[in-house]
Amino acid sequence: SSGINAEYIFSFSSSASLNFYFRSANSLCCTYGVYHLYTCGLTRLLSKSGAWCIFLAITDFIATFVTVKAYQYTSLVSVQLLDCAAIPTIMILSFTIFHVRYRPLHYLAVLICLAGVG
Repeated sequence: SSGINAEYIFSFSSSASLNFYFRSANSLCCTYGVYHLYTCGLTRLLSKSGAWCIFLAITDFIATFVTVKAYQYTSLVSVQLLDCAAIPTIMILSFTIFHVRYRPLHYLAVLICLAGVG
């Protein structure tokens, strides 16, 4: 649904979708950042696991930014197809690099999701 919203907002202005994304990401960061700072404290937030979570959040932010930015250069269908290829790609990479073992139910769920695209 974020792809459809970004495409709709992008039809008004080329920078509107990125502006919308930055505002929503900043509001989420402020809301949950203050919440976690209040509940966990600064020392736990800056611990090794907290730093890892911050790194993963920044990585997710950049990946979503690149996806939203892609709407400026291609159509909605192309970006959605690339987005759907991300899940099997991540499963293959995590299997080869991290040696993650998936259950047959996980593979079935990915096949069902990919079947819904076509």
